[in-house]
Amino acid sequence: MIVYLQAPGHDYTHAELVHLVGRSAHIRQLSGKTRPGNLDLSLRSHLTTDVQVRHYDWALSRRSLPPATYIFTDRERMDDWQLRVYSALFRHINTLGPGYRAINDPAKMCDRVALLRRLYRQNLNAFNVYRPDELTDQVRYPVFVRRAFDHAQPVSGLIRSRAELDHVLEGLWAGGEPESGIIVTEFHGEPVNAETGLFRKLSAYRVGDAVFFFNTGHEKNWAVKYGELGAGRDEHYAEERHFIETDAFCDFLREVFEIAGIEYGRVDFGLVGGTPAVYEINTNPHLSLQEADHPSAIRLENMRLGRIKYLAALSALDRQRKRQKKASSLRFSHPYLRTLWVRGLGTFYRGIGRP
Repeated sequence: MIVYLQAPGHDYTHAELVHLVGRSAHIRQLSGKTRPGNLDLSLRSHLTTDVQVRHYDWALSRRSLPPATYIFTDRERMDDWQLRVYSALFRHINTLGPGYRAINDPAKMCDRVALLRRLYRQNLNAFNVYRPDELTDQVRYPVFVRRAFDHAQPVSGLIRSRAELDHVLEGLWAGGEPESGIIVTEFHGEPVNAETGLFRKLSAYRVGDAVFFFNTGHEKNWAVKYGELGAGRDEHYAEERHFIETDAFCDFLREVFEIAGIEYGRVDFGLVGGTPAVYEINTNPHLSLQEADHPSAIRLENMRLGRIKYLAALSALDRQRKRQKKASSLRFSHPYLRTLWVRGLGTFYRGIGRP
């Protein structure tokens, strides 16, 4: 069994995966933002393990945990207190013996700033990232501003001078944006088609030991997020097929995941002059398993191939765990955990008590 441990409100990312294996009872605890919809049920044969999605509070409050492979996600959304508790929980699970395994150590996973800075210093990325109090004359423009701990679009367009950057930052401070949550990133990208201004984002997964190319997204916008339906052409999707079939760039990306300390996640990157430029690693990426609707038959098959690779890697990840049916009776304990009486519910709740 695979158990994704996630932050509340973000369990929609793997909800379709839970629906695919037919465990509808578990989905009732989720946010309800994702419905089964028109799932591609033909994918079910490629998944050979059960799947659950749980919040971290669920794991903290239980007297025992079922045998499973636990995937720690949402590193970007953990504050310092949570990091300490979840890191201890990670180690606790890995000491429970046969039948238990946890991956993605919160204490070792890089946040966005740490990852990009390490890649720059090791000459694996050609661009740098800065916190607002680190800005110097060495910054290479254009840059853009984004929040450090979410996966939304940047909060600015491309900024081409220090004076313009100062103006943008002053506007953010005036609007109540905390300085600690803002980062400035040097822009490093190029269109895949200079004539049309079409940009492309590439993505690959790491699932345990497996690193594999997943798909691409195309937009007429430098900050490619979801991709625009039909923006790419068949020649782009033919190249995407080649990337999928050869697991392109994955030796390089495996090194990136190792530097990041991440065993599960999706890396988003681009190609500049044919060289990969890594933009971020999302430890809780949204996995869509809906029957696709796309004008390109090549693209449709590419999407299916990427999903099959993911499901096969997830099944292999759980097969690496030694099977055991009996749950461990060893309860997790940590100095930051507090047991509280919840009024009106007549029950106790264990949560993080912050000093």
